[in-house]
Amino acid sequence: MKVLTRAVLGFEAVVLFLLIPVVAVTGNLDGRSGFFVGAVPLLFCIAALGTLSRGAIGIALGWATQVAAIAAGFFAIHMFILGPIFALLWWSALRWGARADALDAQRAQSAATTGPRATSSTAATSSTDDPSTDGPS
Repeated sequence: MKVLTRAVLGFEAVVLFLLIPVVAVTGNLDGRSGFFVGAVPLLFCIAALGTLSRGAIGIALGWATQVAAIAAGFFAIHMFILGPIFALLWWSALRWGARADALDAQRAQSAATTGPRATSSTAATSSTDDPSTDGPS
């Protein structure tokens, strides 16, 4: 789950970083307010990335990032499209990441109970495979 959620938030951080100048320049706000409106979702995203390893607080901050990204659509209309896309990606990362983690744990448990597989460490080599016998030196 960690890999998927961090990937989603990482890509979203790039989009939210690029949102700051868009809102500051094209929004119906002055420069400082536009910067603030663009920076809040980015700060949520960075905080979520930093706390994902702590469990529920990182996931909650990830959802707060999604809400803030969608709400940014009131100032930059394209975020009404990108926000729900990232929210769907976030939900998918949580759902499929948890399933992948459960499968990994199940595989690790079955590998621990069955032990390592026996492999043959000796392999017969023929003289044709030996590069030292390929001809006169």
